[in-house]
Amino acid sequence: MKKIVFTMLCALIGLNVSAQEAIKTNRSFKVPYQDWYSGVWGSPSDGGKPIVIFGYDKKEGRTDSNSFRAKVKSNTRNGAGNKAVLRRKGIRLKKNKSYTLSFWVKSRFIEDEVFVSLYSAADTGGKYPWGAIFNKDFKFKSSGEWVKVEHSFTAAGTIGKKIDYKKLDLIIGFDKRKGTYWIDDVSITLDK
Repeated sequence: MKKIVFTMLCALIGLNVSAQEAIKTNRSFKVPYQDWYSGVWGSPSDGGKPIVIFGYDKKEGRTDSNSFRAKVKSNTRNGAGNKAVLRRKGIRLKKNKSYTLSFWVKSRFIEDEVFVSLYSAADTGGKYPWGAIFNKDFKFKSSGEWVKVEHSFTAAGTIGKKIDYKKLDLIIGFDKRKGTYWIDDVSITLDK
């Protein structure tokens, strides 16, 4: 009887934890391409498209064997960071609640940065024009080691127009410089 109660309690705790996370599947890239998209964009007037080789590394995972990899061969003149991206679609948050975004990143540079945005727009399926909860450059020191990046935020529109909290996309951008980036263990968790 005690085993049954203990098993049910563990299952309930597991359900409660997963219900509080906005990214529920493939946070560690165990199944390449499931729920994640990558690509580049740009036009000649804004510096063109960066040249990037996207893939999944089966030897460079932080806690398991898989991680996402972006090898930037050529970045844009502006180097804004948002034209070569890893994208997670379909994130749902509760308005005015506090969350923490965390992910692990590494590069071979001592001091580096990635661009991160959490936004809604027509291309996310949102009902309003573009609006972001945040657009932010995250600086980190790596030198080939995994580094945890965390950002606490409140789900409240702060940039642009209104936000559709049921149709958000998360992007992590890499085209600030040439070189290789690895990303692993991405999560957005509701704070208690």
